[in-house]
Amino acid sequence: MDRDLDLDALRRRIRNLDALIQDLVGERLEIARRAGLAKRERGLPVRDLAVERQVVARYREAFEEDGLPELGELLAALVIRHSVMVQEDLPAPTGGDAGTVLLVGGAGRMGRWFARFFTDLGWRVLVHDVAPTEDGLTSVDDPVAAAADVDLVLLTVPPAATGDWLERLRGVAPVVADIGSIKAPFRDRLRELAATQPVGSIHPMWGPDTRLLSGKNLLVVDCGHAAATAYLKKVFEPTAARLHEVGLDDHDRLMAAALNLPHLLSLAFGRALANRGVPSELLVHLGGPTFTKQARVAAEVANENAELYRQIQGLNPHGEEVATALTEAIAAVRTAVADPEAFADLMADEAKALEPFATWWPF
Repeated sequence: MDRDLDLDALRRRIRNLDALIQDLVGERLEIARRAGLAKRERGLPVRDLAVERQVVARYREAFEEDGLPELGELLAALVIRHSVMVQEDLPAPTGGDAGTVLLVGGAGRMGRWFARFFTDLGWRVLVHDVAPTEDGLTSVDDPVAAAADVDLVLLTVPPAATGDWLERLRGVAPVVADIGSIKAPFRDRLRELAATQPVGSIHPMWGPDTRLLSGKNLLVVDCGHAAATAYLKKVFEPTAARLHEVGLDDHDRLMAAALNLPHLLSLAFGRALANRGVPSELLVHLGGPTFTKQARVAAEVANENAELYRQIQGLNPHGEEVATALTEAIAAVRTAVADPEAFADLMADEAKALEPFATWWPF
């Protein structure tokens, strides 16, 4: 037998190489952890996009010789992602002297997320909620009275309840902000209060199960109080999230495309699939990459908070526009199917419109 084709020997070499790869990855992550400590000492952000682009280019070039640049880029993305995770998981400065935040609705899922977030940043966290508060956090019965001794009041309640809480907090001294996915139900209240007290608004574009903020977007919504908006930016600037300032009147229009549309599409996809009567247990083994990706996203949406998603769909004044656009788009695709040239033009137009997403690389 040709020694170069001895299967057992080849498998032993593969195992040895796998062990070497594991050791090297472990060593790289340990160096990344030390780099994270150095960044913290110097007050530098976790991510440096210019350096990350250099890493990607280096991996692509190295794998180009074997005709596998895409594999190089994929490996670079994984290495960067886990290096960032290691650095974000480093113990944050503690002591509770960074500030005091009152979380109204802090026992909810997003409330608990922000409680952990602020605790890790060294904030003292107070919670007001009808539900039990997590161990280690201070619960307050009178949030209006407690607001006198905090730096930030963050409303982590559903959009439908936010307006009432804003009214209850009229006239308090600290910055008051909400995290609502939709601003329309209380937009006028935000604008009115921001004229006389520090009121702002944010929208974290992630859910309560999020562990890594790298690549995530945080919208800081300008309600008309410049100091409050600047304060909220300062609070979240040390994180790995990307901050984007948007106007109060623009927020819901933008979210109709960024939230309503994908949620609606996923819900409709799941409903259409269920109505077809083909067992999912069978399709999960038969679908191609496109089906699998869409089904996975639809499954995630279907398992989210139903009441919150209902409010996102029902309370956004631009939601009907998106639903109409989706209906018209489906009709346009069905019509174009009859004409090869028209269908090719339709796909070309869509490819041009979606080009930024085709080249976007979040890690």
